Amino acid sequence: MKNKSDGNLTQLPCMPCGGRGSSNCTACNGVGYTLISKSRTRYDGSLEFYQDRVPCTGCFSSGRITCGFCKGLGWVSQSGAAPPVSQPGGVPTNTPAGAPAGDPQISQAFEFRAYEFVRHPNHQEIWACWQHNPGNCLDIGLSISDSMRIELAGCQRDTWLGIQDGSGSPVPLSIFMGSSGGLRGKWL
Repeated sequence: MKNKSDGNLTQLPCMPCGGRGSSNCTACNGVGYTLISKSRTRYDGSLEFYQDRVPCTGCFSSGRITCGFCKGLGWVSQSGAAPPVSQPGGVPTNTPAGAPAGDPQISQAFEFRAYEFVRHPNHQEIWACWQHNPGNCLDIGLSISDSMRIELAGCQRDTWLGIQDGSGSPVPLSIFMGSSGGLRGKWL
């Protein structure tokens, strides 16, 4: 899909679904049905085990789930200029509440906004997107074809956490889950 641009608004292929607008259903692995193990008594009194196909209720037997990020379109709109990050109260800031403004580690912090992609300042192929309803997870794209999901429900609160990919390599992002439920990030 070609990138489309209109003024400050740019249409980019949706990273989580790869521009397809949907993904395989996780309940049935994309086949459209699930197998339920059952048993019945045969005419001779012995027990017979078998599997019965049941239509998948997660995807209504289609095997596909509409992408929640692009709503099935295959692309997302992104503005050219990022709005300033603001605290509750409306004062623009890039630092967590109570942190000294001169701290170089904290001055690079930003606040995640739900369903908005945030890209690494030096590596545009690396992105992160927070979705908090339904669920509470952070999707991170390390390249065009490689992405990962972090479930945030069990994450430690009020401390900066480093992230590793499936192979144990560090991801260039640190996250801070506040007690109020907000999520901050810091590109490394």
